Amino acid sequence: MKKGGLLLALLLVLVVCISLYAFVVSMNRQQPDDEESAPVLTMVKSISVENITGFTLTNTNGSHALKRQQSGWVYNEDSHFPLNTDLVNTTLEALSSISAIEVLAREGEDVAAYGLDAPQMTVSVTESADDGEQTTRFLIGNYNSFNGYYYMMIEGGDDVFIIDNKLVDLCGKEEKDFVRLDTLPENLTADNITAITVNYQGEEHKFTEESENFADLAKAAGALSLAQYEKYYVDKENDPLPVEIVISYSDTVNSSAEGSSSVTSAVNYEYKITASDHVEDGMVFFTVEDSTILYRMESEKFIGLDFLFEK
Repeated sequence: MKKGGLLLALLLVLVVCISLYAFVVSMNRQQPDDEESAPVLTMVKSISVENITGFTLTNTNGSHALKRQQSGWVYNEDSHFPLNTDLVNTTLEALSSISAIEVLAREGEDVAAYGLDAPQMTVSVTESADDGEQTTRFLIGNYNSFNGYYYMMIEGGDDVFIIDNKLVDLCGKEEKDFVRLDTLPENLTADNITAITVNYQGEEHKFTEESENFADLAKAAGALSLAQYEKYYVDKENDPLPVEIVISYSDTVNSSAEGSSSVTSAVNYEYKITASDHVEDGMVFFTVEDSTILYRMESEKFIGLDFLFEK
């Protein structure tokens, strides 16, 4: 019995050792796979962000040219443009270091095979140099659905690079992506609205909680949306929107002085909207506060004031 017990113990030890060995071998085999999943990148172009003086992104949505001036970055030479500086900074970081997953040896092969004879996107980056400024133009061609990558080359160069979609995503932006859009107050909700005042053609229409249809108007006003961007600039002085809507609302705030308990009080706010007085393709066009950005919204949803608008 003692010999049988010893043999069993030895077998158990052997099984544990084999299991540990198999685990270690398995981990060692997995490690190279993990390393292979992250390809070694080849640097195509490296530029200091501070040296980039301009860049132009061209795609099927148009051309977006940004230039650094003393006052900051300007979009398409338009000082009225409310520029989204977060997107500008993100783009600058991406353009300062452009890398490739692989460099292809063309060996005389026509670039048309990669869609680079008529690129779907281009990126031009201008940088300051000792002898002035120099511009590098990147051409982005076909998408390779097999590996999920794109083909790129530098204009005037010979190499074709395989890149991921990081640069492509930045190049595919529309005008509205570069706009610093407005935001609505978080506490502008139907429950907080106390009055809606409309000034139109010299007449004032005021709706309060005592008004018959106030609940519906407040619900519509609380659902106001800036999701549908129309254009970035309206000349309010020379071409003003004729309908002025002032939404009055209140919210509670907690305040306390040093050594005293917290006090809850109601604070009143106003939010101004200026809108068109007619419906075009089912839409009403409007701006908010002092902004020059024009938005649109379905007339039947727009604060429930369709009775003001000409059909």
